Formats: sequence, structure tokens, C-alpha cells
Amino acid sequence: MPRSPGRDGACGAADILCVTEPVAIVTRLDTPYSQRSYTHAPHPHERPPVPAPDRQRRGLLGVSAAALVAAFGLGAAALTPLSAAPADAVDTTRARADEVGLFADTEPRRAVTSRGRRPVEVGLQFRSRATGVVTGAQVYKTARGKGATPRRASLWNARGERLAAARLTPRRGAGWVSVRFPTAVAIKANRTYTVSVFAPKGRTAITKGGLRKPKQRGPLTAGGKLGGVHAYSTSSRFPRRAAQDSNHWVDVLFRRSGNAPTPMPTPTATPTATPTTNEGAFPTQDTTGVPAGWSPTQVVDGAYRITTPGAVVEDLRVSGSIEVAAPNVTIRRVEVIGGSIDNFVGPTCQGGLLVEDTTIRRGTGTTRATDPPALGAGGYTARRVEIDGKPEGFRVGGRASGCGPVVIESSWARVVRPDECGDWHGDGIQGYDGPALTVRQTSLILDETGCGGTAPFFYPHSQGNTSVDIDGLLVDGGGYAFRLGMPGSVRNLAIVDKSWYYGPINVKCSAVGEWQADVVTVAADGVATPVRAVGCTTEEGN
Repeated sequence: MPRSPGRDGACGAADILCVTEPVAIVTRLDTPYSQRSYTHAPHPHERPPVPAPDRQRRGLLGVSAAALVAAFGLGAAALTPLSAAPADAVDTTRARADEVGLFADTEPRRAVTSRGRRPVEVGLQFRSRATGVVTGAQVYKTARGKGATPRRASLWNARGERLAAARLTPRRGAGWVSVRFPTAVAIKANRTYTVSVFAPKGRTAITKGGLRKPKQRGPLTAGGKLGGVHAYSTSSRFPRRAAQDSNHWVDVLFRRSGNAPTPMPTPTATPTATPTTNEGAFPTQDTTGVPAGWSPTQVVDGAYRITTPGAVVEDLRVSGSIEVAAPNVTIRRVEVIGGSIDNFVGPTCQGGLLVEDTTIRRGTGTTRATDPPALGAGGYTARRVEIDGKPEGFRVGGRASGCGPVVIESSWARVVRPDECGDWHGDGIQGYDGPALTVRQTSLILDETGCGGTAPFFYPHSQGNTSVDIDGLLVDGGGYAFRLGMPGSVRNLAIVDKSWYYGPINVKCSAVGEWQADVVTVAADGVATPVRAVGCTTEEGN
């Protein structure tokens, strides 16, 4: 689906193509700690406490399958045809005798040059039926200028971790540009990887629909569900977004095991087992929280207090709350039932908190509007955290009391109206005296039926907040689905169609430096499909 130019007439922010460890010491508490009340003043744009209107909601409520990345379209109108390569074109002899790539060494058919000049990472998802090593990467350069050469090639695993990187030498002319990684990287059979290049000036090659059908060469496969991906950024990063089965003509150099014995790299730590997902997918309930098949090594009925700096708490089930009273604590594979995790329980905020692969869900007791947030207050990183059934989700606060920045990534939260509605103002993420907030690839759902909540995302200008950096956020529900009043950048914002009461956004747009958002529909398996772009034209954000 073609996109329109941005408000300044240039290519929009979302378009490649556009129209013109220590041992934990954990102390048992006999009774849960006194819970603080977290509320904010109601706003006239908050949804009134009336039954929800009859509306189609196709959010991620109860999604139980790994979601695919949102299939946002790229424009197709402004394409520059390929020109014949000049005399100084790049040598097309790419792979060595024992190496294989997915694409032939000849000039690609139907490849065109995108007109977009935004810095972009473009790549290819692929698999191999055989074990082997990735020795390098290659990209077809359509624009003849030397400055159009991508600058960096990378190899990524399915979790977005960079496995290798190498710089490409700028070349004049059109043709294939190849680079070898400093060390070959061993890959496993039938696992998904991504090879990509970073083009600081855009102008990358593209064939729209070029990966609609599967491609196979030797043991390598791509196309179909494994397509082209991209990400907009001023520096190289993992490309998450797919676009109409487009082929960006990035290729891999692969060698089977046995041709040259390259050992598997030794991991620095044993990775946590997590469900298999497609790269760039918005998280679902099945891809967050404690892993499938997990069982605790200890079960506790009551609240816990952690007092040792650097403590690592793992594989615990707590029917109560967790008080973090020490800095640099790690909470991993923990299930919290009926309680919360709080790192601001004394006079100062305990920073450096890492919470990952953890579930926080409601218990059997009555929930109330005054219940504390599931996770807070600040100075923490939440990774693959699942919040379900709580009246409040993530809190970003405590800045004046020493709470540092907050990072929320690859997480899923479904905030549900309390049993006793009262004066409820529920949010998936709320900033209140909030430090800097970073959000990556996270899903927020607000289920407020019969009781007026606020928004899945609420970071207003009236509550002492600072700034945001958002890239990959799905929001579903609320009076307004997305409310922002502070400076920052917003990219890859997906707003579930017809999920809001008043409108999709309430934003102080003059404070936002970068903006890209779409209204989407979401199928039962979590696949998001764009309906229309959402421009930033409001001046509220409260």
C-alpha cells in the first residue's frame, strides 16, 4: 500500500519507498508490605465508566500463538530504474568455491532503487537445512554513487542479538558488494537468522513482492514467511519490520560444516529458554513470562524482601509481592501471583533492577482501583515480562527520588478493570515523575469494560515526566490508545483499529521529533495488518 510523503513533503519516517553473579539472600516477610496508592487526577478525555460500546476488537487478548511481524507496506510509486553499470562497477564474483548464497551472481531482475534517503537497515531472514558457518554478507548496489554503498553488514539471531559485523568498503557503480566477517559464525540447522546491511543514505535496492514465494539454493531457504525486513535508525540495529514480501537484495555467504572446521562460539551465559517466535513479532502471552514447561524450585505464600546488592533470584513462585531493597538485583523466571514487584520501598529507589522472563498476574483476591502497579517504580529493565489481569501495568516514576531510566522490551501487558471499579485510571504503561523511558517491541492491552480506564500508554506532560524513545509498540483500548506529552521519538507504533473510545492518539506533536504510526487490525494469531497511517496533528498530550 503506497504511503504519502511526510508533512514536509519529503519521504515519511516509515518509508523506504514513498510517493514524491552473587548468590541471592532473600528474606521472608511474615506479612505483605503496606501498599502505596498510585493514582492520577481524572481527565475529561478519559473514558467514562459505562459499558463498552459494541465494537470490533481484534487485539492480542488471549493470543496463544507466536505473532508474525506487522506487515507494514512500502510505497511503490517512486522507483528509479536500474542503470547499466559503469566501467568501475563492483566485481560480481562473490562466493568462493565452498560458499553458497541465496541469489545468483548476476544482476537481479526487477530490482529498482528506492528514493527514500533516510538511514535504514535492510536485511533478509533465512534458514539452513544443514549446520555450517556464515562467513560474510553481500548486498546488491543499484545506485551508482559511491556514497550509496551500505556501510555495515551484520548477522543476527532470532532474538535480535548481533552475532557478527563487518564494514563494507564504499564502491562506485552498480553490482554486488561482498564482505567477510572477522570470524565465521556457526549456525544451527532449521533456525531463523537475519543478514542485514546499514545504509546511512538510504537508496537501497528493492524488488516489491520478490520474496512472496520461497527461495531455495543449496541448504539455504528464504521467502514466504522468511522475507525482507527493515528498520529506520541513525545507526545499525536489528531490522524487525517486514514489507510486502520485498527483497532488499541482501544475501548471506554460507559454508556447510565439514568444509572448514569452525567451532561454535562459546556463550557467555546459558540463555533462558523462551518460545520460538518470528523476528519482529509483537509479543503475545505465549512469548512472554515464565517459559512453557517451567516449574518453580521454591514456592512461597507471602511477600519477599531482597536485601543483598547484586542478588539473583530465579525460579521462584510468590503468592504476594516482591520488595527490592538493594541495587542491581536480577529477577529471572519468577511468577508473582496477586502481588507486584517494587524497587522503591524505602527512602531511595534501588536502581539497576533487571526483570526478565517473569509473570505478574492477579490472584484470587479482589482487585481494587488503588492496587499498586505490577512493576515499578523506576531504574529497571523489563524483558519478556508478562502482566495479566492487574489494574495497573508498568509504572515509570520516582525520578525525583533517584529512580533512573526505564527500559521495557519484548513484553506483554493486559491491564484489566478492577473488581471494585472505584476511581480507576488504569494504564498499561504510566509515567508519573517519570525518568527517560525506552520501549522496544511491546504489546499493551487495556480491558476496561464497564469501568473507565485511561490508556494503554500514558506519559503526559502534566506529571513531571521527561522523554521517550519508542520503537515497536502495539496498543489496544483506552479512551485514547496512545497519550504522550513529552519530547522523544515514536516509531513503529501500531494502534488496533476501533479499540479506542475517543480517538487513536492524544499527543503533543510539537514535542515529538520523529513520528511513525499506523492503525492496524490484529488476527487471532497476532499478525498485524496496516489499515491506514496515523499522522501526528494534535497538540494535547495530557
